[in-house]
Amino acid sequence: MRLFGDAKVLQGSVAWTNPLRLKVAVLPQPVPEQAAPAAPVIGPVERDEDGRTWVFRFPRVQPQHYAVDRDRLFEYMKKHRLPREGHRKIRRDLRNVADFFTDVRELQTHFEVEPLDDAS
Repeated sequence: MRLFGDAKVLQGSVAWTNPLRLKVAVLPQPVPEQAAPAAPVIGPVERDEDGRTWVFRFPRVQPQHYAVDRDRLFEYMKKHRLPREGHRKIRRDLRNVADFFTDVRELQTHFEVEPLDDAS
């Protein structure tokens, strides 16, 4: 069972197949949303000098519920490969690389100093 490439567990171990260790929430089917009641208007609306509403609040909405389809995830992992540990290390190193000489040159050069043209 080679689903996850260079994971730190033994290939084909029971750790990947134990459904109780996966942090997946199984939620009930959501109830159809009801129209939210309109917010009551309290007093006159304050406006600034440009005519914009001074205090603005978004209307409250019900929180959305999400569910994870585990079968779909495992089918995807059977058909697609994740980058291995070496590939992830190369990408991380390229993302975190520092150009020492350019950074030091920018620190040592004053921002108002312009290069002098010696072409005359």
